[in-house]
Amino acid sequence: MLSQFLIRFKEPGIFYMKQLKFTLPFLLLSTILIAQTREEIDRGIALQKNKIGKPIIFERSKKDDADRLELSYLGKIITKDKKVFKILTSKWIWGYSKRGTSRILIYNEMNKFLGDYCLTMTYDVPKRIQKTFMVFDNKNRAGCDKNIITKIDFANGIPESFFLDCKNGGDIYTFDVAE
Repeated sequence: MLSQFLIRFKEPGIFYMKQLKFTLPFLLLSTILIAQTREEIDRGIALQKNKIGKPIIFERSKKDDADRLELSYLGKIITKDKKVFKILTSKWIWGYSKRGTSRILIYNEMNKFLGDYCLTMTYDVPKRIQKTFMVFDNKNRAGCDKNIITKIDFANGIPESFFLDCKNGGDIYTFDVAE
């Protein structure tokens, strides 16, 4: 099949243009889809392992170019109306300057991605689930009161936004619904 394609591909004329017109977009699209699913596969592994509070690290760094994903499954939250939300934290260290991206990922009971909260710093991720609450502490947050604990209640569903208390202020995070 591939050899026939290569022979036909070399032939001049209309067939060459038609083949090129359909082949190039297909190759480009398949490359994009493969690149997008790597993180989704990693998340699926973390959800399947179902190990609460145990980080799973996917290390793909090359020389000075960082690419390290750390996923932690915090557990399930069951709302008043019996909806189940699975909470996963994501810390991604990437690039030559080793920048960090952190998020709180929310899934339903069937492991369907519902959306996320994009966080400012990698140490802003919650530490645990306690009943219907996602619990944050300030132990690793620079410049914050170490005694402040923030609890975000999911009893009535996914909060549209929440305030992460620090000291004389804090950060507001908004839920981004998955498309």
